[in-house]
Amino acid sequence: MRSDIPMHKPSRFVRVPQEAYFTIDRRCVQHLDRVFPLSGIRFSEPCAGQGDMVKALEECGAVLEAATDLHWYEDADARIRGGIDVFQQPPRGATTIITNPPYDCALPMVEHMLHAAPAAWLMVLLRATQAHVRQGRELMTWHRFYGLAPLPFRPKWFVDGPHSPRHDFSWFIWRPAHFQRQPPRLLL
Repeated sequence: MRSDIPMHKPSRFVRVPQEAYFTIDRRCVQHLDRVFPLSGIRFSEPCAGQGDMVKALEECGAVLEAATDLHWYEDADARIRGGIDVFQQPPRGATTIITNPPYDCALPMVEHMLHAAPAAWLMVLLRATQAHVRQGRELMTWHRFYGLAPLPFRPKWFVDGPHSPRHDFSWFIWRPAHFQRQPPRLLL
């Protein structure tokens, strides 16, 4: 890794165990709700963590179908089932899947969910740069790709952190497989 290029510098911070960077910044969900109204949508969250994003989605009027996570978290919302690996038990039958997956397996997880839940909308919060890497570009060329909704801010991952993140994020959205193919949209 080259440290003379700013975007390639290693982080100065210690990694959080189990990549437990919870989506505590409600603005992420509020932005999704602004570009893609969530009221009445029934959703599943397969990387729910402690439930912060589940609560933010419910505040926007979305209705929880199921929330799971690979790990058990002590302070998690009681409705979240821990110990569920999305690669082993994908959210089949879900009408909408909304998630912020762990960075280290985000793109394989998206591809897996596109295959495992063809009848579902899939809305995934990812680093905006995922649109530029080969695997991300390939996922965006699927006929199911609906659009990209860039966040107009950088989300905070820590409640009291004085530091702002250095990465931009976007919502990547795929439509159900049975929908008519249309050109992707930039949702602003």
